[in-house]
Amino acid sequence: MSVEETVSNVASAESNTEILSTPQAASESKNESVEQSTKTAQSSLPAEISTANDESQSVFYPTPTAANNEANENDETAIANRIIDYLNNYRAAIGSNGLQKLSGLTEYAKYRSNQLTAHFAHDTNDERAAATALKYGQYINPAEFGLEGVPYYTAYTSEAIANSGFHGSVDEVAKHFADMCRKSLDHWAYIGSSGYSFVGVGITYYYGFWYLNISLTNTSEFER
Repeated sequence: MSVEETVSNVASAESNTEILSTPQAASESKNESVEQSTKTAQSSLPAEISTANDESQSVFYPTPTAANNEANENDETAIANRIIDYLNNYRAAIGSNGLQKLSGLTEYAKYRSNQLTAHFAHDTNDERAAATALKYGQYINPAEFGLEGVPYYTAYTSEAIANSGFHGSVDEVAKHFADMCRKSLDHWAYIGSSGYSFVGVGITYYYGFWYLNISLTNTSEFER
């Protein structure tokens, strides 16, 4: 059974949808969506000023420099790392241990964030496809259990997935996602838990939206 909650806040006439979804792992099956409207950064159109004399001239004002600071696909790694910083700060505030970033798990989370651009869901087949493509996790051969099927890998992680059309600097985007996690009680119950010691964060920018995967685990045995 899934628990679904929707929260809407109108921040401006132009809004973007955000979804934060809970994990689906071997030991967890709950689902929740949190939806809210956010204000996006807007750039000004060039303004034109004409003089009143015969030799009129136009003056064009450039787009505000603040927009030049807006994060894009080139900042995905920086944002992912900054999200971990924020999550660890929030965890420390409640007495939880800091999450250690794992390189292999990070590759897995990044692969999952790419998958989310086409299929935004906790999908076991997608999770296995990601782990198998990277050969990350435990190798499972169904034939060894007297079953039919193609061998695959499973990462044994709990994950949170989110998407948002929020725009801002690297730090602002990272804090936006970290705050989404912190403010959702159901999500923070496991993201902030000392039961997890390791993390991989992947984020993908696709057609104006960010797609995030946070993968948590309590083992580093699958790292190479």
